[in-house]
Amino acid sequence: MAHRLLGLRGLPFPAAEEMLGKAGAALLQAGHHDNALLPLDTRFGQAMNTPEDAVPYYFAGNGRREEALQLLRQTVRRDGDKAYWPAKSAWGGVLEVTADAARVMAHAGDALFRPAFTYVTGNLVNGRLYSTADTRALVELLASLTFGPAGRAVIDGREVALDEVGIGREVTALSDNLLVRLDEEIEINHLEPRADFQFAVALHSGKPGQSDKGTALAPGSRLKVGERIQITVTPKDKTIAPLARLFLPGNLALLKGGANAQTAYLPVEQAELTVDAVAVRPGRGRLYVSVHDMYDAGKVGTIPGIEVNVV
Repeated sequence: MAHRLLGLRGLPFPAAEEMLGKAGAALLQAGHHDNALLPLDTRFGQAMNTPEDAVPYYFAGNGRREEALQLLRQTVRRDGDKAYWPAKSAWGGVLEVTADAARVMAHAGDALFRPAFTYVTGNLVNGRLYSTADTRALVELLASLTFGPAGRAVIDGREVALDEVGIGREVTALSDNLLVRLDEEIEINHLEPRADFQFAVALHSGKPGQSDKGTALAPGSRLKVGERIQITVTPKDKTIAPLARLFLPGNLALLKGGANAQTAYLPVEQAELTVDAVAVRPGRGRLYVSVHDMYDAGKVGTIPGIEVNVV
């Protein structure tokens, strides 16, 4: 992970510089080769075959900058007004590689910068990316930009000076280097099931935290007040970042989240998500669940409400 410290070079952070120096010396002594460390020492270099290789070669300043730039130009892929680079080994995938490549294009003044920047920022969800790796690449990209602030814009028909963030439905730039983020809001009606994201939900009786989930409960099964159950959500579609929303009926409450907590919004980190709940009052109600892809706003799935009966 030594290459993660490269972004701290030149900052008033002596401890990071010392740590990076020691790590570099130890890796060189061990005969380690990693193109990501080329900006630290050219002796780390190995073959330049992928976009991941080209980025550190470009910034290493070892006389192969033009070769690295050509490799990036040859491997770019287009998607309308966007451009991206395929990932071979990067943990953050296409987003990490594209953010790093965009940093190269910005430095080189290449026309590929804008479509690459559009691709990366178009994958922001709630102002953030999914992983530490692609977030690191985005932060370094933004830190490398030297554009001056935009001057003025027309927002919803009114011309304003952009001395702070402005929000509106229609924005027209009156100067260069204006960054606009487009948010899309989707209304989900849980009474109308959607199948854009396939998943299954199961209820089991038993104590929370047990590896054996206990007895499977059929819809409408009778629960007693105080009885604990487990709600398991299992995605059937493959995606890098599935998120699940649970809306419990009034006769159930989540064990985590405080008294009478009845909603949960959680990532499905493994093959399935298990949430512990408890029956808190008699009555009938319905459990509603939706699952969506963090990076694809249109990939949403819902199921009919599952009847829960507490006596």
